[in-house]
Amino acid sequence: MSALWLAACTAMAHDLGVEVQLQGNTVRVEVFFDDGTPGAKARIRVTDANHRVIAEGQADAAGTWSFPKPTPGTFRLTADTGDGHRQIITFTVPADGVVAPELVQGDRRDNFTRTRWLGLVVGIVITLALPLGARWFRRKFP
Repeated sequence: MSALWLAACTAMAHDLGVEVQLQGNTVRVEVFFDDGTPGAKARIRVTDANHRVIAEGQADAAGTWSFPKPTPGTFRLTADTGDGHRQIITFTVPADGVVAPELVQGDRRDNFTRTRWLGLVVGIVITLALPLGARWFRRKFP
């Protein structure tokens, strides 16, 4: 039974998150898993509204990569770690002089990597209830 619980906890560590920050004339990208580990060596591609590639690169060992800020507009960023984990987000670069209400876009790392307590509690309750349910079923239907 503990193997089932361990497998459930391990399975939770497979979501991929991407956070985009506009920092002056640079766009900073951070790729990470929900257990906090960096998306090291993730391949990153940025395309514009016309599906033209405007930037491509690879995250470093810390899961970060940056590129020069493009002209204002909406862009699509794809991060692919190569092992089946892929995340696609849309982000906006505001026009110069426009105060952007949100300079961080995508999955905020601090929210994305927090422990998902509700899922953890439900998983533990189900794991503990399975033997009791099986015992009840065997008594009710011998």
